[in-house]
Amino acid sequence: MANRNDATVENNIITNNHTMGVLLLEFESVGTGKPIFTGNEIRDNWYSDFENRWAAEYVVDLTNNTFTDGTYKVADTSGEPGYVELRPVELGGSATRPEDRTTFIMKTAGNLILPSLD
Repeated sequence: MANRNDATVENNIITNNHTMGVLLLEFESVGTGKPIFTGNEIRDNWYSDFENRWAAEYVVDLTNNTFTDGTYKVADTSGEPGYVELRPVELGGSATRPEDRTTFIMKTAGNLILPSLD
């Protein structure tokens, strides 16, 4: 998602993407407010499930979403190699799912409110 800081994303299943599940990438903000994510199941994406590359003022609350990882890994980069190197084997490329992946990526510490672990 880029350029829409007032978007609402709800009740989706976002799974098995060969990059990130959700990537918030700000070029020029359009709209007012903050993005809303609620009721989504975001799981099993290759490099990360949710990445917020927006500035610190765009804090995204993820508490009403489901992530299937037993433990969360939070980092400041996903380690994604770039789109040219991401074509998966099943689509004729050479990329395979990384063994070590990250659940959440934050551009700025604190720009995600994470769900608690049970």
